[in-house]
Amino acid sequence: MTSGMTSWMTRVAPASLLLAVLAACAEAPPAGAARQEDPSASSAEVASIDDVVSPRAPTDPPRAEPDAARSESVEDRRAALAAAGEVAAEYSRRFKGHALLVLLDGEIVYERYEAPWTATSRHPLASGTKSFVGVLAAAAVEDGLITWEQPVAEVITEWRDDPRKSRITVRQLLELSSGLDPADSTLGSRGGGLIGRMIGADRPSRRGASSDAAPVRDKFAASIEVPMRDEPGARFRYGPSHFFAFGEMLERVLADARSEGRLEDESLEAYLDRRVLAPSGLGGASRSWGRDRAGNLNLPGGARLTAREWARFGEFVRRGGRVDAEGGEVSAIDEEVLLRCFEPSAANPAYGLTWWLPRADAVEAAPEADGSIGERVVARGLQRQVSQVPRGAVSGRAGGGDPDPSLRIWMAAGLGKQRLHVLPDHGLVVVRFGESFAGVQRFDDRQILGPLLEALEVEAEVEAEVEAEVEAEVEAEVEGAVELGVESGAGEATTEE
Repeated sequence: MTSGMTSWMTRVAPASLLLAVLAACAEAPPAGAARQEDPSASSAEVASIDDVVSPRAPTDPPRAEPDAARSESVEDRRAALAAAGEVAAEYSRRFKGHALLVLLDGEIVYERYEAPWTATSRHPLASGTKSFVGVLAAAAVEDGLITWEQPVAEVITEWRDDPRKSRITVRQLLELSSGLDPADSTLGSRGGGLIGRMIGADRPSRRGASSDAAPVRDKFAASIEVPMRDEPGARFRYGPSHFFAFGEMLERVLADARSEGRLEDESLEAYLDRRVLAPSGLGGASRSWGRDRAGNLNLPGGARLTAREWARFGEFVRRGGRVDAEGGEVSAIDEEVLLRCFEPSAANPAYGLTWWLPRADAVEAAPEADGSIGERVVARGLQRQVSQVPRGAVSGRAGGGDPDPSLRIWMAAGLGKQRLHVLPDHGLVVVRFGESFAGVQRFDDRQILGPLLEALEVEAEVEAEVEAEVEAEVEAEVEGAVELGVESGAGEATTEE
């Protein structure tokens, strides 16, 4: 782990928390001991779910067994993460957390649920659903159905004569800088009444309309009429209109592809299932998602998944769209195309294409996804305060400058602090479920990731020491062999003479 990473950890984790993590690591229980399974599920059901987290075809060749030292090192890392997971889960519980799950390289190392939630409970993701749309778009780009810079008006022809809407691109829709009014009060941003009730979010907003009260039957069609508020690309505005407009566009693109014989009879939902959900091990999961009255999927907020299912999706993304298959890995979605989702946008560097990109200089990376309109105003005020502080003071770097970019975090976020954290450079996928309530804005994601990263850092230091000792021993053996060879060679030369 880099020195920049160490400084980041020093900033984000209080000293008492780090001491607790280190103490827990010293007495770490086996990884499995920290897991709380669903008592109503059979062992066979639980095992089948675990198998799909890191899918492997039955016909795959056997994997090479690691040597004893390597195996011990892996177990030590898992134990350290299990202990750190307990610290993080306790913090989550204080903010009405429902679940916390940690994957390391595709395997569960920590899992905990707060009653009545269990491993088989499907939980609303709220705006965490949005991250699926970016991956879906990447699949459509790879398939040649759309391009990132394509004007949406080429498909939504109603926009062709509008001087501003005619310039909106696919990329601007997905980075939420299209210029469209977010349209929260008419299209609904929280995923509908069912999701609102399950996470305590079904309350009237300050505009006087609940998230599912708007009498809009077809939200895809309604998004076409949403007015513009900004020039395309000029400003980040969080809201559902961009996602429903993209859904309308993709539905039309798929219809054209079907009529031209380029695709089989496939709806948007079927395409999502085939290209994204099935490769992630979630085939058919969209059947439980929220919909509008016309049957369209609620793309900005309708998904409901178990913690393990959302983790599978995170692992699919972490692996760059690759999955295990007979004969080795195969690419379900081209990694280079998929990585476009994680490039910071000009309108909001903390957001890519439907994914949040948390930065060290932000008080809260995803305030827009988490609260009511009133809570968002408060969060934006905090961000404005941060923007007025010298960057060096916030990032913790001596002499100022930008924060350390080495820590990559890709985050899906939803109301109630629903979280999917993907850390591609550390092999980590973290899922957190929770409830929306008045005090949830005090929740700090760094208190979840901090203990886990600290555990990995401690383990990395131990591994470095072991590797240094091994290298020293090998070097000594090589030197001894060379000396022995020289002596033996000298004796042979004497004999020959």
